[in-house]
Amino acid sequence: MPANVQNLTQLSEAQLALYTSTTSPQARSLSASGAIDNTTSQIFSQFDLTYNNAYDKLKTSAIGNEKSYYFGTRTTDLKDMQNDILDSVTSQVNTNVQNDSFAKRQYEINEWANSDKLDTLFVFQFVFLSLMLMAFLGYLWKINILTSGFLYFIGFIVLIINIIVIVIRSKYTRLLRNTRYWNKRKFNQYSTAPTGALPTCDQLSNGFVSLQKDFASVTTDLGAQYTKFTSK
Repeated sequence: MPANVQNLTQLSEAQLALYTSTTSPQARSLSASGAIDNTTSQIFSQFDLTYNNAYDKLKTSAIGNEKSYYFGTRTTDLKDMQNDILDSVTSQVNTNVQNDSFAKRQYEINEWANSDKLDTLFVFQFVFLSLMLMAFLGYLWKINILTSGFLYFIGFIVLIINIIVIVIRSKYTRLLRNTRYWNKRKFNQYSTAPTGALPTCDQLSNGFVSLQKDFASVTTDLGAQYTKFTSK
């Protein structure tokens, strides 16, 4: 044992022996009882203080948990509200897109119908102008300004042109024109590439020469017909 601890122990024992020899048993009993009461009071006071502090901390924690619960509930409500707003906006956007698509399609339908009517009106106007021309030429033939052959020749040419215009208009609209877009042509759809070699430049050139010869032959035949009619 260290010397200083031994000295303190001896000093304490000396003080205890001195106190015992100088005080009566009643005084020591009263002193011990007061010390016990004092110690007990301090222990209970410290216990009450510790209990109150623990209770306050528990109460504060409970209040914090309650606020956290309310905060979580409000956050969930706001999230649900935002989801409802998002769903409403998404639905409105989809509706606008559908309305825009319907409006564009209706515009395409109206454009196609109106253009078809204008095309038909053009054919009727062409036929009407042809009839007016033939009526005017007939009047000139009646007053002996034009010959019968020339009148027949012009009538034949006008009739051929009217037939060509009507056939081209009907065939193009029915077979070649795009059924959705008026200004587009409908092309054949091939599942695979068409077979066969492409024509060469010489073949194309020969084709143009043959077409020129056919056109010259038709022009010559028309001239012969005109000469035949005028000679009558």
